[in-house]
Amino acid sequence: MKKFSLIVATLNRTQEVNYLLESLINQSYKNFELIIVDQNTDNRLDSVLLPYLKILDVVHIKCESKGASHARNKGIEIAMGEIITFPDDDCEYPHDLLSKVCDELDGNNFSGISISSHDKNGEGKIARLSKKRTIIHKFNLYKTCIEAGIFIRRVCLDDVRFDEQLGVGSPTMLWSDEGPDLLLKLINQGQRFLFIPELFIYHPDPVKLYDEKSIVRSYRYGCGRGAYLRKNKYPIWFVFYVWSLYVAGILIAIFQFNSGKFQYFFQGLKGRIKGYIFRNNFLKD
Repeated sequence: MKKFSLIVATLNRTQEVNYLLESLINQSYKNFELIIVDQNTDNRLDSVLLPYLKILDVVHIKCESKGASHARNKGIEIAMGEIITFPDDDCEYPHDLLSKVCDELDGNNFSGISISSHDKNGEGKIARLSKKRTIIHKFNLYKTCIEAGIFIRRVCLDDVRFDEQLGVGSPTMLWSDEGPDLLLKLINQGQRFLFIPELFIYHPDPVKLYDEKSIVRSYRYGCGRGAYLRKNKYPIWFVFYVWSLYVAGILIAIFQFNSGKFQYFFQGLKGRIKGYIFRNNFLKD
């Protein structure tokens, strides 16, 4: 039986982590370790984790430096599993997810798979992903990859890590696309990945309201997307295609007289353009 390493970067959350732990207790497949990379400055997770330490194989490490990519890289260094994955700290797993992922990986020679996400309450999805099984390539990564849904064979990560300039919590403010960037590195090495939409994690929709928080998020995630496109030398036609999606969102918001939605798409477009043109200005030594 393959062993999974579930690497969870967490900050400022407790109840959500508890929901994740409950979903892992109920997994039909039991051969996994949970690596909690704790970026809190206090010990808030100690009481959350305590009831589970005798039930689950939990490795709890503290990490002072912030950033999801940095935390995940720390987790990779100590992971003992043959399959590595990166659930967010507000995810939940369907009870048979790991079993189904194991079956898929046993039945193919791909370096890993990527799966979809559903909001458990049916209120939306974290991303609009493809509905068809497909081999992942450079130009469909946005439709086939979210960080929390990646499962990678450990041997493929011997010399590859997340770019710590990208991802939530990074001091660069380039707060997205660390997952596509990681997979693209591996694809460029000749690794192959399969997207399987029938499999999914539960992940809450992060943009239920076009409020100030979601508007700031749209800008920071936009900066990350623009920087990712520049870093990986996407052709200009594809860059304009990515920008055009948010231009369309702006036009729809104007037609609907929705000022919050307008700001969301305007700031997202602004971030995408700024991250692309001024990527080097964001980077930290």
